[in-house]
Amino acid sequence: MATTKVGRETTYTGALVKVRALENVISLIAREETPTLDIVGFGSYPEGPVTNTKFEWLEDELIPYKDAINETNGIGSTDTTFAVDHAAYFVLGAILKVEDELMWVTGIDPSNNELHVVRGYAGTTAATHANDTEVKMVGIARVEGSSPGVARQVVTTQPWNTVQIFSDVVEITGSEAAMREYGVEDVLNYRMDKRMREMKILMELSLLHGKRYLPSDNTTARTTGGLDQFVTDADDWGTGQVLYTDIRDAFKNAYDRVGAAHQPDTLIMNSTNKQALTAEFVYQGDPSTAQYRPVRSDRAERIAGGTITRLEFDFGVLDIVLDHLLGDNLVWLINSEYVMSTWLRGRELGEFDATIPGVDHTRRRVLGELGWVVKNEKCHVKLYT
Repeated sequence: MATTKVGRETTYTGALVKVRALENVISLIAREETPTLDIVGFGSYPEGPVTNTKFEWLEDELIPYKDAINETNGIGSTDTTFAVDHAAYFVLGAILKVEDELMWVTGIDPSNNELHVVRGYAGTTAATHANDTEVKMVGIARVEGSSPGVARQVVTTQPWNTVQIFSDVVEITGSEAAMREYGVEDVLNYRMDKRMREMKILMELSLLHGKRYLPSDNTTARTTGGLDQFVTDADDWGTGQVLYTDIRDAFKNAYDRVGAAHQPDTLIMNSTNKQALTAEFVYQGDPSTAQYRPVRSDRAERIAGGTITRLEFDFGVLDIVLDHLLGDNLVWLINSEYVMSTWLRGRELGEFDATIPGVDHTRRRVLGELGWVVKNEKCHVKLYT
C-alpha cells in the first residue's frame, strides 16, 4: 500500500530521500612526524646500499695520552714500579705528570700493565698518589744514541649491524574497489599512503630503541640495532625531568673523550623534558622561577612566552630536536654526522603487488630492508632515568 503524506512538505516530512551533506574529504589526525629520522635520512650511508644482510664498518682512534694508576693502595713516594690500566699506551722516555709530580719512563711491562719510572723527575717532588689518579703523558725525552724502542698501534675495530625487513599489507575485495567512497577516490591508494606513513614511524622507533639480533636460521626474524645498541655511555639523571646541568655534564664528558670535532651536535627529547628545560630559562610570571637568565633572541616582534631551540656551552653547541616518539625517561645526545641508514641493495622501501591470481581481491605490500649505522659510539650519550 502506498504511504501518503498530507500537507506542506518540509525537510522533516519530505517524502523523498535526501542527498547526504557529507564532506568529500577525510581529515586524518595523526602524529606522523619523524624528526630524528628526518635528520638521519634514508640511504645516508655513503657506502650503501649494502650487499649483505650483515654489514660492517671500520673504526680507529689515536693512542690515548693518559691513563690511571691501578694499585689498590695507591703508590708511595719511593715506588719506581707501579701498575696502570693500560701500560701499552706509554713509550720509553715518556714524561708523565701525576698530580704535581713528573716521572720519566725507563721500562714498560705490557703483560702486567706495569711502568718502571724515575720518580721526582726534573726537580719535582716525589709524592704518594691514590689509586685511579690520572697519569698523563706530557712529552717524550730520549737520551742520545737510544734505540728506536717498540712500535705501538691501535687495533682497528669492525662494528657490525644487520638489515631488518619492514613490511605491511593492504587488501581490498573487487567489490570494495568498485564502490564509490566519500572522501577517497581510490581506497587502495589511500590505505597504502597510510601504511607508508606508519612504516616511517616504526623505522624511527627502531633507530631510537632497536636492538641488533641475527638469528642462525630463517625461523626467527633479524632486527637492526639502533642508538640503544651502540651507545654505551649511559648517564642516569635520577628522578623527574632532565635538567640543564644533567645535559651540560653529559656533554662535557663527551667533549673530554672525543674533542670539539667529534662531540654531539644534537639533543633529542620529548615535549615533557623540553618543557622542563625551557622553564629553567624562560620564567613563568615571576622572574625568580627561571634559574638561568641568559636567553638570546633575534626576534624583534613582541611575543609572549619563550622556547629554547639551542644550548651553548663553553665547549660547544647542541641543537634541540623535539621528538614525540621518545618517552619521558630518555634523552639522546648524538653527533648526527655519525648516524646513518642504509638499504639492502634493491630493497628500498616500496610498494609491491601481492595479489593472488584468481582470488577476488587486490593486495599490495609495503616492504623495505633497512639497517642503521651508528659510528664512533664515544661521540654519543644516552641520558635516562
